[in-house]
Amino acid sequence: GYKVGLLINSFLESSLECVQINGKPASEEAFSRFYKENEKLLRKSDLSRWQILTAFALSLFEEEKVQLMILESNLGGDIDPTYVEGENQKLVILTSLSLEHTALLGTTLSQIALNKISLLDSSSLLIPALDDELSLLIREEAGQNGSQFHVVDAYHFEKLVDGRFQFTYQPYKDLVIPSKAHYLLNDAALAIEATNLLKAEFPIDGDKVYEALSKTHIPMAMEERNGIIYDANSNVEA
Repeated sequence: GYKVGLLINSFLESSLECVQINGKPASEEAFSRFYKENEKLLRKSDLSRWQILTAFALSLFEEEKVQLMILESNLGGDIDPTYVEGENQKLVILTSLSLEHTALLGTTLSQIALNKISLLDSSSLLIPALDDELSLLIREEAGQNGSQFHVVDAYHFEKLVDGRFQFTYQPYKDLVIPSKAHYLLNDAALAIEATNLLKAEFPIDGDKVYEALSKTHIPMAMEERNGIIYDANSNVEA
């Protein structure tokens, strides 16, 4: 398999759950070492928790020589801490679009969409199903930046069985995600489509798609602990 670094902005017990390599959270020792080596700069820069975690993740992924980095972007564009100038982007995925961070991104969906994808280069762009006007706007912007434009297909036949969603995304049938969060089905479809778009450089067998989806745990996504359900999403579209 591939060595993959993952940065997400949700956790339940420790913020180090946000930084993972092949599904394993970063260690406290690794973070302590990073902080001690960069303490003066971090204090001087007055960074937020998310900005520090992002800097730590990028440093750790470089140190561990991961083959692929998956970075969750909160804002998008050059105001997001995950943006690194000159970074070799393979694929940009827009998971959802809603009225959020309007003071920074704009007050309409069109403005927000353009801000989120403002730094597209020749990498591919994958988006969810949106209305025709927004899709056309994003397609035109992607074309001006030399990006390949793709829209995810619909998933079908979803059903909740024993706290796990089953669904179909062609050509895969009876896929399973270990969650009762319905909104993760859209993310799962985007992830499958992403593997299709990246298969030339990162080929993957179909069996591995089933295995990866069934074993991937997303913290704070309708997660149940001791009879309490935890969910960290800030809007319906997320």
